Amino acid sequence: MHCTIRERSNQMSVRKSTLRGRPVWLVEVKRDKGNFHRRRFLDRRHFLKTDALAIEAQLLAEFSSSKHQETPCNSNNPSESLARASGSIPFSAFAAQFLNLQDPLRTGFDNKQRNMNLHLIPFFGDTPLKNISRMMVDQFRVRLRTSPVRDRSGRRKPKTINNILTTLRTVLNLAYEYELINRVPTIKKEPVPKRDPEGLAPGEPELLLEATAPEWRPLIHTALLTGLRRGELYELRWRDINLDCEDPFIRVTRSVVIKSGTYRVKSTKGMRGRTVPLCTKLAEILRRHRLPTDRPDDLVFTEDSGGYMREKRLYRLVVDAGARALSRHVRPHMLRHTFASRAYQEGVPAQVIQMWLGHADITTTQRYAHVRPETGRDLIERLAPLTAARENRVGGGNNRGNNKIEGAKETPSSRR
Repeated sequence: MHCTIRERSNQMSVRKSTLRGRPVWLVEVKRDKGNFHRRRFLDRRHFLKTDALAIEAQLLAEFSSSKHQETPCNSNNPSESLARASGSIPFSAFAAQFLNLQDPLRTGFDNKQRNMNLHLIPFFGDTPLKNISRMMVDQFRVRLRTSPVRDRSGRRKPKTINNILTTLRTVLNLAYEYELINRVPTIKKEPVPKRDPEGLAPGEPELLLEATAPEWRPLIHTALLTGLRRGELYELRWRDINLDCEDPFIRVTRSVVIKSGTYRVKSTKGMRGRTVPLCTKLAEILRRHRLPTDRPDDLVFTEDSGGYMREKRLYRLVVDAGARALSRHVRPHMLRHTFASRAYQEGVPAQVIQMWLGHADITTTQRYAHVRPETGRDLIERLAPLTAARENRVGGGNNRGNNKIEGAKETPSSRR
């Protein structure tokens, strides 16, 4: 039976919906006569409408096939595996389609691909999705914990193990939304000790800038006073900076990812644009840095050729300057940590810092509140007058006898 355009519009649809409180694309196929009914869910946080339309086209082909009710699909094409409403599909086949649906430009794609090829597929392999249980996941976690790291000495760090387990959970959650499995097994993560973000101590940013070549100091100034990520600094263009208004600012909407020497523009992390105000000092530095020939679409920080900065340029600048000025290893991301911790120390509200840094969760921002133990000392000292006033009302002093209530009857317990 072949489906006409009119039938397709009546029987198939792609629309926005929610699944257990999460925004999803709902792809639904119905046939008026017969028992053909297929429904697929795609998380809107990870998939675009084009991905949902691809699933719609795939289900349309299944719907139009005359062999659909006679025999199951025996094709080796992994894209056709999504149409099987059975948990017998092997993990490796579904994992291949999972990677095909991902956006290579999204943050974390390379990690997902590496985790899949090096760890998940070799362990789970041809295991049917419906047979992946809590016991198998625990065995996999123990294997990651005890097996030696490839080409390195020692064991994997708990955070590395958790990143691999997160990829596994994402795959199984998608299989559940596609109704290929009835439930997702519990995936217990490794405990990771929490560490405060490491930034520069007071006075160290000035020493770092003095050890940097003059032509690159505007770049380090911008990183220290805005908290932009490396990819955001590389993709920053003059049209994103407003220096002519009374309150200058930077509008951060894009980043750049470097893969195999190729620069590709993508959205910011989490696909959240943000506005970061510029202090008077940084605004003046950028005005002097801008050339009369610079156009709005030109990059702010470039190589001599006018193109993107080299992949390791910022890393080498910061590492070399840190070794010369501070005699220790300094990473570029520490400049972002320094910006956040300094903002906390100056009393900037956590919600404002979260907006400036582009954090999705405020708990990530609040880690910077504990960078310096002395932060808030002046605030805690303000509580001292409260206790002093109380002591004055009840008699005060360190002598416990002075705290007796005048006129109270002495009892044997009080004498003791």
